Amino acid sequence: MRLFKKNNGQAFIEGLIAVMIITVFMFALIQVCIIAVNDTLYNEAAFMAVRAVSVAQSGKIKETAQKAADKMIRLNGLSSSNISDSADEEGSKTTNWNGTVLGKDIKDHSGINLKKYNVKIKYNMRLMFSSLFGLDGARTQWARARMIKSPDEEFYDKAYPGARRFVKIGNDNKQ
Repeated sequence: MRLFKKNNGQAFIEGLIAVMIITVFMFALIQVCIIAVNDTLYNEAAFMAVRAVSVAQSGKIKETAQKAADKMIRLNGLSSSNISDSADEEGSKTTNWNGTVLGKDIKDHSGINLKKYNVKIKYNMRLMFSSLFGLDGARTQWARARMIKSPDEEFYDKAYPGARRFVKIGNDNKQ
């Protein structure tokens, strides 16, 4: 007895549906991986910028942060055009607090108020196939890093009291 007389092509249809579902999952997995890698690289750029700011001269904080962030973004292979313009709530922003954090002064052991630095980078990333679903197609995210400047400026270029200053190899200015 033949129960399924007209089932020609059923395996083809099932296989096609399975391939389409697997393809969607693979593209979604690739998009998640791209997002995770870009987030990590932008966070690294913000961290390196705040490191540069914490040892910069006090009058050149914004320029130092922008130069360091731009350089790290280029070195990481990201597009610096992804950084939005600066504003209070949007864009690449650097701040330097001399006052309080959450209403409290942070002071070192000798009573000196510590300098606190914050670097924020706003970036936009295009999403794959978003136009197929009528979506905007861009993901906006912030990368942030914060650091407190060491109060021991005397030891920026030497290890301990009475030690020789650090000297770069090939530098003629040895002390």
